[in-house]
Amino acid sequence: ELEKFDIPKVKKINDSSMSKIFDKIMNTPACREFIDKYELTNKEIMDNFLPLLLVSENYEKCKNCNGLNNCPLEGVKGYFNVPVIDFYGTIDTEFKACKYMEERNLYIYRDFDDEKLNWLLTEKDVNVIGRNKILNLLGKLSKDKNTKGIYLYGDNGIGKSYLAICCANRIVKSEKKQIAYVDVKKFISEMTKLIYEDKSLFNEKLEIIKNAPYLFLDGLGNEKISKFTRDDIILSILEYRKEKNLKNT
Repeated sequence: ELEKFDIPKVKKINDSSMSKIFDKIMNTPACREFIDKYELTNKEIMDNFLPLLLVSENYEKCKNCNGLNNCPLEGVKGYFNVPVIDFYGTIDTEFKACKYMEERNLYIYRDFDDEKLNWLLTEKDVNVIGRNKILNLLGKLSKDKNTKGIYLYGDNGIGKSYLAICCANRIVKSEKKQIAYVDVKKFISEMTKLIYEDKSLFNEKLEIIKNAPYLFLDGLGNEKISKFTRDDIILSILEYRKEKNLKNT
């Protein structure tokens, strides 16, 4: 004998609740833009309110977000729902990367943690004159074809890596260009192993670094030097980039 159980009754949404849902959808910029684009009627909106409500709820969660580390969305972090018309002509949603995820994705190679993606140069870190000099150098790096790169030097622990990451983040945010940020000591160690273990991956990584629109080499000179690491990795990268007029920092 089959076990009996009660199916809970589904609570019907009353007119007052539907009116609030409608207002919420209409006050969400992404929904409103979508509705105007496809000239949706009120009936079409309410017949398909669930995907539009999801978009609206995502917007409410995301509008005050300040970075991927504090992403308020459940499930796929850094991706929110946008409304679309699907293959069958009905309203649906699809994932779109938020601005913070888009910026992270511009790093085609990155040897620092996600939390450092929020690092930006402020007057608390460098005085106004120093900050302006750095920003002018970055501007020259991006606009002047004759400027091949910037070399930062100084004693250990004075903040060269911090400054370099801040500059890389600024380029990502302002220019939307792809960047490879390489910890040279770590990279050389990994590549030395790969040349024996996975030659295909070795070549793939080398090509990524060689062809990055902007390349940051952090700690250049601290790595263990051998003829192989000098000639087949470091000089191979730098000579290729010089030939292709790509930027090094």
